Amino acid sequence: MGSRGIAGTLAVAWLACAGVSVHQDYDQTADFSTYRTFDWFPGGRELTGDPAVDSPFIDQRVRVAVARELALRGYQKVEDRTPDFYVNYHVSVQQKLTTSGINTHYGIGSYGSWGGVGLGVGSSPVRSYEEGTLVIDFIDGTARKLVWRGSGSQAVGRHPTPEETTARVDRAVTQILAQFPPER
Repeated sequence: MGSRGIAGTLAVAWLACAGVSVHQDYDQTADFSTYRTFDWFPGGRELTGDPAVDSPFIDQRVRVAVARELALRGYQKVEDRTPDFYVNYHVSVQQKLTTSGINTHYGIGSYGSWGGVGLGVGSSPVRSYEEGTLVIDFIDGTARKLVWRGSGSQAVGRHPTPEETTARVDRAVTQILAQFPPER
């Protein structure tokens, strides 16, 4: 399996030791206080073509976590009528580079009656890693336009168990949806 496939398998298996970087954007004219019911967007999410990223196991974990978090916040899932808003999500993985900056070293010392100062500068190695991003969209049920988008990104882990992946998806979804509804 290529590095893209491995990275895709890990798309939302975020590292437990680091936090998820979350962001939101939204339609400032939307009245979020009127939203009470939701359903999944008809037709589902757009697939990436990468079988690892498009995993049915990832899909199931995200859907369960989102439905649970919305229910905890008082939103009701409906299937027999048009909801107040639809939910959709997207998963992606990107290669990123990082470095810890420039290392500097200095010292002051003496040898006999001689004094001296030393300064050294070195470069830090560049490290490559995969960053997984989960984007959750809320689409107005009547107007069918995007009204809220929350996202979370984090370095993806290597070879997590299904239980670890589920816990990490749950944590990411909780942190993303903690931004909804947006404060004005």
